[in-house]
Amino acid sequence: MSQRRSQRIFKRNHRRVPNEISLMVIDNLADDLPSLRNLALACRDFAASARPYIFREIDLASSSSPNLPDPTWTFPLVHRLDALLRTSEINRFVQRLHLSSSRMSLDELELTAHILHRLTALASLSIHDPVTHLFKEVETSSFVGTLKQLYIDPLMPHSLHFISFQRMLMSFSCLEVLAVCGSPEFSEHRALLLPNSLRVGSFTDTSAGLLRSVGAGLEIAPLPFLRTLVLEPLSAGQDPITWNGLGRDTQIIYMVQPSYFNVNQASTFNFATRGMTVSKLMFICLQSPWLAPSFVSIIAHLPDTVREVCIDIAAMVRSSDRFISEHQPEEWTKLDSAFVARHERGLLKRVCFRCTEYKGADSPHYIFSYYSLYHPPIGFPLVKDRSILDQMKNLLPRSKSMGFLDIDFDTMFFEPTM
Repeated sequence: MSQRRSQRIFKRNHRRVPNEISLMVIDNLADDLPSLRNLALACRDFAASARPYIFREIDLASSSSPNLPDPTWTFPLVHRLDALLRTSEINRFVQRLHLSSSRMSLDELELTAHILHRLTALASLSIHDPVTHLFKEVETSSFVGTLKQLYIDPLMPHSLHFISFQRMLMSFSCLEVLAVCGSPEFSEHRALLLPNSLRVGSFTDTSAGLLRSVGAGLEIAPLPFLRTLVLEPLSAGQDPITWNGLGRDTQIIYMVQPSYFNVNQASTFNFATRGMTVSKLMFICLQSPWLAPSFVSIIAHLPDTVREVCIDIAAMVRSSDRFISEHQPEEWTKLDSAFVARHERGLLKRVCFRCTEYKGADSPHYIFSYYSLYHPPIGFPLVKDRSILDQMKNLLPRSKSMGFLDIDFDTMFFEPTM
């Protein structure tokens, strides 16, 4: 064998970068997508190692643009991803997918269906403004056995086929988190059965009818692993919700939107929680000057079985919404009195205040985050501010002196437990 040929074989088989060094570099850049892309262009070894990180999360929803004068929009990334999936094996790397069918053309809907059928390792799926056609495609996809998190955000009020939505949900064998943010308009109203594997259910900014369907579904088929249920109805309904199928150990989390106009908050809360037999209740809310009056109207309507309350306030806040202790001191006095009155009746053992932030989108707790629940407008940066906890003992002096007020400084990141 000639020396020149030996050198060619050596160069072809020899790794330029040791495997340990390559993995160390990739791990350090795992959350820096632009650097990963540049690194992948440096050599073949880095490209192979970086590919699982580059393609682990894909956002098809953010690439839309008007297709004037046509009423549909164009989604260029849908075409690019479809082409990549046809010519490569990146399907096994995609773990999180965000898509939107809002004003999508029929051709791009068909491409989206092809994409869904090619993904084999998907663990998290977000669908903004879904259409019934996508429910059917998801039901027959290859990731029904791998999907753990599903987010549905029906932005536009168009009718969805209830049976298709139900069949899609029941096709998942290991779904752990289901979040519906908005009020989907279903073709009919009946009990909504949820996957048996579900651990976290979140129904926020939603209609009274959907919550009744959820309650009726739990009564028919209780969920043995359901540990957390997040509720935020838009308004109270006339017919009550049946919570007989709800386990006593399920942590109920009620989302409060602090507002100057809080006249309906008490009736809405009462509608959502009436009939529950839980002993602990958690609230999540933003920092707001109207925090106290919002809770004054709610505390009087706590279910009789509730003995412990936790109010978790978002640490990330817009500068304009920062809490000011001097604002409405009389309302904090009313809230303090409401806590004390319930405590003296033997109905309240503990009130806990927290101020937490949320981990990344790969965490199941992302559905409780500011970005997930509140959709902050672009151009309003958030700052971290936990100083509200320092002021709480002065705002609620009677509750503090009676020993049932707990100010939790230690919990930095949100956990749906008390």
